Order: sequence, then structure tokens, then C-alpha cells
Amino acid sequence: GVLNALEPAECAACLSALIFQEKSGDDDLDSELPERLVSCCESMKAIAFRLGTMQRDHGLEVDPAEYCSGSLKFGLVHVVYEWALGVPFRNICELTLVQEGSIVRCIT
Repeated sequence: GVLNALEPAECAACLSALIFQEKSGDDDLDSELPERLVSCCESMKAIAFRLGTMQRDHGLEVDPAEYCSGSLKFGLVHVVYEWALGVPFRNICELTLVQEGSIVRCIT
């Protein structure tokens, strides 16, 4: 239910963490993002950590923190949020150093 309270643009941005696969160096959540979006991303981190812990507890060689960081990449959350709000593609490309092709893969 962590997505229930979100607007569509916030939901798309949150879900981008499941799609984006690159290490972008800017996985920290932007302070300009709506609090609901940041809260949802934090909840997703907590869920991923719990999943990693459950896997470890059931005999898999999993480090919960590594599982969390490997499963969720927040590098395009701000970019996808702005795109979902209708900001032109050329403008969202200026928000990140991630290549345009990677952005397209994440938003389509």
C-alpha cells in the first residue's frame, strides 16, 4: 500500500527505482521532491531490506543492505517525476548525467 497515497507522477517516479539499473552516483533523493514521494521511496528501501533479511534468515547468502542497494536505484526518481509532470524531454535530460537512452528505457 505504499503507492496508494501518491499522485500518478509520484507513483511513476517511485517505480523508476525498480526499473533503472545503472549506478549513477546520484542515488540520494532530491530535497526538491514532494514529501510523499520521498516517504514512499524510504518505505521501498525498508521493504527491500526486510526482503533481504528474510532471504538471509532462510539460508540464502544475502546481505540485506547489499540486496536493498542492488534492487533499488533512485538515480532517476527526480527525472521521471518531472517527465511525468509534463516537462519536455530535453529539459529533463539537463537534470542528470545519465545518458538519454537510459532515461528513455526507464520512462517507456
